[in-house]
Amino acid sequence: MYNSIKIFVKSLSKNSFLSLGIGLSGGADSIVLAHLLYRLQQEKVIDKLTAVHFNHHLRGMESEGDNKFVIDFCKKFDIELIVNDLDVTEFCRTEGVAMEEGARILRYEKIRAIIKQHKMDYFALGHHRDDRVETVLFNIFRGSGLTGLAAMKKNKGSYIRPLLDFSKDDILSYIQANNLKYREDSSNKENKVDRNKLRNIIIPDIEKLLHRKIRGNVINLAQICDEVNVFTDNYLEQLLDDYNLVRFFHQFCFINRAKFNEQQIYIKRQIVNKLLQQMGFTYNISFKKSNLIIDFLSSESHETISFHGFSFSVYQNNIIIGKDKLEITETEIKNQELTTYNGLFSVLQIGIMKKDKIRYFADSDKICGKLKIVALDRKAVFYPFGRTKAVKISKIMNDKKIPVYFRDKLYMICDDEKIVFIEGLGTDNRVRIDDKEAKRIYFNLLDDKLRELF
Repeated sequence: MYNSIKIFVKSLSKNSFLSLGIGLSGGADSIVLAHLLYRLQQEKVIDKLTAVHFNHHLRGMESEGDNKFVIDFCKKFDIELIVNDLDVTEFCRTEGVAMEEGARILRYEKIRAIIKQHKMDYFALGHHRDDRVETVLFNIFRGSGLTGLAAMKKNKGSYIRPLLDFSKDDILSYIQANNLKYREDSSNKENKVDRNKLRNIIIPDIEKLLHRKIRGNVINLAQICDEVNVFTDNYLEQLLDDYNLVRFFHQFCFINRAKFNEQQIYIKRQIVNKLLQQMGFTYNISFKKSNLIIDFLSSESHETISFHGFSFSVYQNNIIIGKDKLEITETEIKNQELTTYNGLFSVLQIGIMKKDKIRYFADSDKICGKLKIVALDRKAVFYPFGRTKAVKISKIMNDKKIPVYFRDKLYMICDDEKIVFIEGLGTDNRVRIDDKEAKRIYFNLLDDKLRELF
């Protein structure tokens, strides 16, 4: 075991200095991993090793016993230790999540912060082969896709799992051979938690009823799925590099609908998953919801659907993905000086007397008071350029067939009395230039996606 872990850890070294963190609960898995990494530190394979213990305060005196045990273990082996107290109960109450899930979320939030604060190269987790088997089976029962069936990687991002090739029996053998002590979590024997049912009842019963050991076959399945995922990721990377298929603009993603619909349904599903992840969505979409999204995007609908804070719209040959909660920041334009404002669909430049080719101008003398950028008010009226009658903004939007989803994300520029300019509609006729000698204020839209789309 030691030599295998040593080869793996040596392969991680990015430079001459290797700093590792390790999650240390006090259980057999984490104790074995900590001892192995301690030995590697003694051999100068690891330069800095920092253990991190989380006290969840869920098992009363047993939790406090784990805490003391970990402190004593780290003192014995001279391992730097960080102890974090987590209020899991309060978090689960306020967030409405199950206790096990809440504890996991809090742990990983803290781990990410610790990795950054202590400039760790990697953070080691004590998951072993049996954990991977349980996770694969659990994900099958949950209806996971290939990503879920690949379940756990030995090296992924900032996280490493050096014990992933070893079984629980291997770990207990190492404990015995090295005369190590560890803490038993009494809750692991309780079958109230689904994972414990899987570990203590379902897997043993399957092996007994089928007269075969299934763990090796489950690991093989996970490996095959991982290989398929690597192939798919490489294919998607090439596909998404095609600018004609996908374009990002500010906080929106535009997909070429015709090219999207040429893809097989599995690739469509992966495109949506991948793009949502790039836009900040952190979970995998369920099969059912994924199919609903794919069906919608493949249809002729011009409506908008929402999904976990993201909206999907179809317009002509564009599929547009954006976050629901995108708001216009009210901004004051001081003294009509040159200003750059980043809208959601364009970059706006505002200034006085620009002689370059600019599409939108207003008579500076017709501006009353200060200018400010505000969110579009669809109930307000606007005088389209060249027209003397007011028109409701909502009617203009309908005539231009701008989807409702976008209308709430447009901005307008107002003075103290009236609308002066609207993104996508131009300047109001009330500020038009009648005198060639008039002092001009200009509105220049860079990379105007609204004009391109509508």
